[in-house]
Amino acid sequence: MTHVTFAHPVIPPAVEVALGDVPEIPIGEAEPIPRLVIPRGAPARPRVSATPAPGPAATEKLADPLIAPELTDEQLATAKLATQQSLVIAERNLTLVRGKNLSPAQRDLVSKIQGFVDSTREAMKMNDWPRARNQARKAEVLSQEFSPNP
Repeated sequence: MTHVTFAHPVIPPAVEVALGDVPEIPIGEAEPIPRLVIPRGAPARPRVSATPAPGPAATEKLADPLIAPELTDEQLATAKLATQQSLVIAERNLTLVRGKNLSPAQRDLVSKIQGFVDSTREAMKMNDWPRARNQARKAEVLSQEFSPNP
């Protein structure tokens, strides 16, 4: 048989506090509180910025700055060679699938490979060889799907 007992809370004895024990708090001049609500009246006038004067800097779009690591001549030559090799392999693999009936997944893959090839060529034009090498390598790796030698 189980016994159920109820616990009663322990109430601490009351402490008497006299009103004379209240600390003295000096009250100084309070700063006025800013109004949070603006009275309704005429709507605020819209602020119109002055149109800039036409000039050569306003009409030309500046090219985005190129942030690329400095490469030694040897590293640059290696990057160019690796980029060209990867690009040749990727394009060769893409030519193998031209005119063939591809599944939607394969067509999507071809589109991605072509995007990497285009990005490689753009980086080459900008002399951004680390990015060109990276994009060409991605195109090469994806194109291995269509390579005759698995």
